[in-house]
Amino acid sequence: MFPKVFRNLGDTQSHTNIQPYVDLAPVENVQMSEESSRPYAVGQGRTKRHRFAGRVRPEFGGTDRSLRDLIEGLGVIVWEADPTMRQFHFVSPHAEGLLGYSIRRWLAEPGFWLNHIVPEDRDRVVSICNAAASGEMGEDFECRMFAADGRQVWLRNILQVVRDEDGRILLLRGLMVETTEQKLNEEALRESRLRLQLMTEQVPAILWSTDAELRVTYLAGKSLPDLDLDARQIVGSRLSEYSKTGKSKLPPISLHLKALGGQSISYEVCSEGRTYQEHLEPLRNASGMIVGCLGVALDVTERKRAEEQARYLSVTDPLTGLANYRRLLDVLNAEIQRSGRTERPFALLFFDLDRLKNINDSYGHLVGSRALCRLGNVLRVCSRVIDTAARYGGDEFALVLPETERASAKQVSQRIAERLSQELEEPSLSASVGLAIYPRDGSTIERLFAVADKDLYGAKADKSRT
Repeated sequence: MFPKVFRNLGDTQSHTNIQPYVDLAPVENVQMSEESSRPYAVGQGRTKRHRFAGRVRPEFGGTDRSLRDLIEGLGVIVWEADPTMRQFHFVSPHAEGLLGYSIRRWLAEPGFWLNHIVPEDRDRVVSICNAAASGEMGEDFECRMFAADGRQVWLRNILQVVRDEDGRILLLRGLMVETTEQKLNEEALRESRLRLQLMTEQVPAILWSTDAELRVTYLAGKSLPDLDLDARQIVGSRLSEYSKTGKSKLPPISLHLKALGGQSISYEVCSEGRTYQEHLEPLRNASGMIVGCLGVALDVTERKRAEEQARYLSVTDPLTGLANYRRLLDVLNAEIQRSGRTERPFALLFFDLDRLKNINDSYGHLVGSRALCRLGNVLRVCSRVIDTAARYGGDEFALVLPETERASAKQVSQRIAERLSQELEEPSLSASVGLAIYPRDGSTIERLFAVADKDLYGAKADKSRT
């Protein structure tokens, strides 16, 4: 459509006559130079200039009324101006509706258009217009113009240089097409892409997408270097091809196939000492058809470590590092259930650190705490992997010995006593011990502790008598 307009307007031999229509009226406060007050008319193969004043609007002569209807219905601004674009000779009516300035101002004020260009764009626009006026090839360009209400309107300008029969430049002709909405959409898209880029660069995550053939179409994320992954080597390759390189850090192909089938999948992957919580979704187009997979992997290593630390502290005595009372009860419950299935006994050794009050009074509480840790270390060293050493509370400790009879349990208690007596660190330590065997001495945790506690205080009484 636009080339047709240019072709009709540029035909100097055409019967179409585009002239400024002048309603003569008194002119007030209008200052014009001789040059700027002479609008241009096309039709006789040479330039005609006419003095004008008052209200000005475009008028079309000849029989080609459809050309006027076409220009007025285009929704664009059609214009003609001198080579410097400081004096417009013709501006189509759409300019007034789009920008709010009357056609009179466009035609009557020298430099009107350039003066209303946003200052940041003005030098570039002047440079382009000067290049066109000097005979260089004109170019399409975009700029911002202030509307009458203060808005900034984006305009795409399409230039055409008009020459006479001798090749001399007579004027510039062109179209102005509003592109404000397009520019706003482009800016919104740029901001969206920037936010996505900031996310992928700052959040410890990996984002990727594939097509329906599981070819990687996008891969980015701050965590890529942690896995020794290079997006440039992966994007464009199929997951099956990438897995042959020996660096198959991406999720299994089978899970992607499930996503292509419409499933949403969440799972965890451990790689290179890091833990990733990953999620796969089917990627759909605007019609809702599945065209690939969309995945995100979030590095949750630190969170997992914190959770593991919290779990450890919840079942661990903070002073000795042994199991705490809560963990001890869990182990005893588990052993009772297991013994019920296997009909094999287990032993409970109950220890009390002798003379802890005297140690605290004589050496201080730091040495007393150290004494508790020393007993805890001996219990740990003298235990098997399947055994559980725990701090019951205060100066009391317990040792659970699965699948152990009374005789074997007594040997363990004697070994612990000997190990304590052999330590060279002062003060010297000893511990009293009580013993209970499940299910012979009791079928509940409470009964086992009662029996072991009675046995322990019997051992203390024997020591006090000696």
